[in-house]
Amino acid sequence: MNAMRGRPSELDFDLLDADPASIALVRRDGTIEWVNRAWLAFGQENGADMRAISAGTSYFAAIAGDARPWLVRAVEACIEGDRILEADYECSSRSQVRTFRMRLLPYHDIGVLAEHSLRVGRPRVEPLVGADERCYRNAQGVIVMCSNCRRTLRGDADVWDFVSQWTVEPPPRVSHGICGVCSSYFY
Repeated sequence: MNAMRGRPSELDFDLLDADPASIALVRRDGTIEWVNRAWLAFGQENGADMRAISAGTSYFAAIAGDARPWLVRAVEACIEGDRILEADYECSSRSQVRTFRMRLLPYHDIGVLAEHSLRVGRPRVEPLVGADERCYRNAQGVIVMCSNCRRTLRGDADVWDFVSQWTVEPPPRVSHGICGVCSSYFY
């Protein structure tokens, strides 16, 4: 154990690789240093570009809008404050409604161990209903979804709707932000 920080000086990567949670070692600048098998399997099962989620890429790249600076600050606060941070978020698929818990564990002064564990998973029972994308695209042609609750911003108005289909199959050119309710309550 590292006496000053209270953490192991070296991680047991074999043990982490066998863990069912999706785990990544992330440097302070957001570069992914290492990922476990579950991380890669989750990406593959959900159609991710495997080159974009592997070592050497940015942990923050998939997050846009207000959620990205929040996550950057959370990683920094975790490292600087030498404390564990946790947050729940939804990440559903076409067939499953899922909620995950993210834990950021400080690892020396170089970064964090980011662990994403499934908390709730259930089959999707509601039908996927189509939505008119034109109502939700902003002036730049981008659809903005809340990173926390997954509601979608209606155009350039300050109205957020839940479009169930887009939580599992987002349309092209989607970015992430934080709706007013989630911003006020969680951040």
